[in-house]
Amino acid sequence: MAKDSRHSAHPVCRAVAKSRKKACTAAGAQLWTMSDDEVAATLLEATRLRAQVEALELRLAAEAGRRAVGDRVGATDTASWWSHETCQDKPAAKRRMRLAEFLDRHTPTAAALAEGAISTNHAKVIAECVEVLHPDHAGRDAEEDAAGVRGIEAPGQQEGRRGRTGGR
Repeated sequence: MAKDSRHSAHPVCRAVAKSRKKACTAAGAQLWTMSDDEVAATLLEATRLRAQVEALELRLAAEAGRRAVGDRVGATDTASWWSHETCQDKPAAKRRMRLAEFLDRHTPTAAALAEGAISTNHAKVIAECVEVLHPDHAGRDAEEDAAGVRGIEAPGQQEGRRGRTGGR
């Protein structure tokens, strides 16, 4: 991180900085002191938290792509810049950038990921299905069709439900 985001005025910058600090503290905690129920519940919550963090990361990637942030340093594209700055595999960064762009256009899937209701793997499957079923579809509800193909419930259908989706 080039700039200390804890001192930024923007709430997203502050939230990310605080979350990193808290995650670092939690990662060093003694887990053996937790009860079995706490371990089980916290594992599920941490999994949902990961999806929410990935949703934010992908939203930021889409915004960085729109702003062509890699251009300032001479990167060929934003995914290449992101890959270099974070030591990611370049093909993986490019795949994640495509997913970020998909989620930017398909708000129900993005919302489900942001809620932690689906994982990035689910979002990838939805994106692939939409591409196969509707390669030229510009609408925002096409992922509901794709979700049905793979047995994943559409985001609005998961209300009041936690746990496994699509009978898996």
